[in-house]
Amino acid sequence: MLATVLTGCDKELHEIPTDKPTDEAVVTVSLNKNHTQNEPLNDVHLYWFNETDKLYKQDYYSSMEELARARIVLPEGSYTVFAVLNVGEDFTVPSSRTSLPDIDLGSFSKYIKDQEVNYANMLTGTLRNVVKNGTQLVYVDLEPKSNGIESATVQLLLTIPSPHLPDFATKASSTTALRGTAFIFKKDSKQLFAMKASYAKTGTGVLTESPYSIGNLSLFKGEYGR
Repeated sequence: MLATVLTGCDKELHEIPTDKPTDEAVVTVSLNKNHTQNEPLNDVHLYWFNETDKLYKQDYYSSMEELARARIVLPEGSYTVFAVLNVGEDFTVPSSRTSLPDIDLGSFSKYIKDQEVNYANMLTGTLRNVVKNGTQLVYVDLEPKSNGIESATVQLLLTIPSPHLPDFATKASSTTALRGTAFIFKKDSKQLFAMKASYAKTGTGVLTESPYSIGNLSLFKGEYGR
């Protein structure tokens, strides 16, 4: 198979810098366009998620030449990098009041999929990679639209031992309801990855739906516990 790796032809653009800071890794990113058509390659956004699946840093490059020259300095560890192209310089993810958006992999994946209708030439790519002390060259495969986002939608179902439940009212409403909450954790980790809560009417105390659907979650591929 012939893979097209998008870096400049200048020798300097291909060289990985060797003057790395002590105890940190220097990463150079190349983008593989083999699975795309003739989409332009502009406005490269890189989103780095750490091993807890939280956004660690984000970088922007206006051109492929600028990306090829970039020295991306990261502490050693496991990262997932998302590449999003052709969405303009001002493309942002949902943010809180903090300087870095408090967003996880699942929420980010869903957001990108929701946004693809607004960008005709959007390209995306995902790579999970372990960064070790030293210099490193990594390749990210690009796909049209949000196809490069490797996530799955998981439906959460709850089985109730008995359909007969006592009536109760929520604080916000007098409507009889059942609240279901799921806490999802990465395997062998205490880090909360996602939470989903919803309400379902129980009528006169009898739950007619079983198993009860708490809802759908968009999760990045991996092993999880609950």
